[in-house]
Order: sequence, then C-alpha cells, then structure tokens
Amino acid sequence: MIPMTGIWYDFFKKNWKGRRAGEVALYVRRGLACQEVLENTGDRPVESIWVRIKGGQTRSTVVGVCYTPPDQSEKIDADLLKKIGRVSRHQDLIIMDDFNFPDVCWETSSVKQQESHNFLTCLADFLFQMVEEATRGLVILDLIPTNGKELVDGVKVVTMSYVNSSCCGVLRKFVTRL
Repeated sequence: MIPMTGIWYDFFKKNWKGRRAGEVALYVRRGLACQEVLENTGDRPVESIWVRIKGGQTRSTVVGVCYTPPDQSEKIDADLLKKIGRVSRHQDLIIMDDFNFPDVCWETSSVKQQESHNFLTCLADFLFQMVEEATRGLVILDLIPTNGKELVDGVKVVTMSYVNSSCCGVLRKFVTRL
C-alpha cells in the first residue's frame, strides 16, 4: 500500500480543523473488503485514521495512518499509545506514521527525552518497527510498527516529489496475503 491516486483505490481521509498540518489519508486497492474503524469519542483528538481490511482465509488486519506533530501534547501522545495498544492486542495491525521522535536511536533503542522513552517502551511491549533507513535527513521519523513481522515485507523509503518530506512505500507481502 503506497499512497497513490487512481480509480482503482478506495480513499480514506481525515482533516483536523484549525491546524496548519493535520491530514491523514489511506488508499486501499479497490476490491478488498475494507471499512473505517471509528475512533472512540472519549479519546482526545489523535490525528489518525484506522481501516479494517478483511483477509480471505485470514483474520482482518487494521491499518492505521497517524501523524504526530512535533508540538503534540503528552496527553494526546498517551491517548495514541493507548489506542495502539488496544488495537494491536486483538488483531493484526500495521501502522504508518510520521511519529516525530527524532531523538530515538533505533539501532540501540535509546532516547534523550521522556516522551520518546514512553513511545519506545510502548513499541517494545508489543510492536516491531519495520523501517530501517533514515526517512528524513539522518533520522527515522516515518515508522511502520506492526504486531506481526510477517505482515510487512519490502519496506523501501522513497521521496515523493509533490511533498516536502519522505514517505515510506511498503506492503508487498501484506497486499498479496489478502
């Protein structure tokens, strides 16, 4: 699943009013049974969209697309981590996100700030981070956490000419197993 336009895809998008940035979107190949998973209204607004994609003989997979602005509050970060925890324990999960934690060193699993430590601990508890090369400058900001390494194959960082940053292209194996 690489974000792209075309009549062969179902398009899911969320906008957040009052923010300069804050739009997330997901394209899913048409023909796959998919449905947006509505967020719990008790949570603070997390810039994310969650789509359940029904597999053939397998259970469903939830794909989440998130954006974590650099100035996001710790409370909203905590809500996002709770949401990821709830979803990942009961079904296959793949998340594509610009998490904006530049102080995380993925090779050593070390951090410099407490917010990043909370995030890294959450990931280490039940998710695998699949991006292994820098996505912006020398750091990995765009991540693909999953609760099943077999769900993601062929992660490649590509630069899109129409955006101001990098985007991770992904999911050869995921698409073929549906």
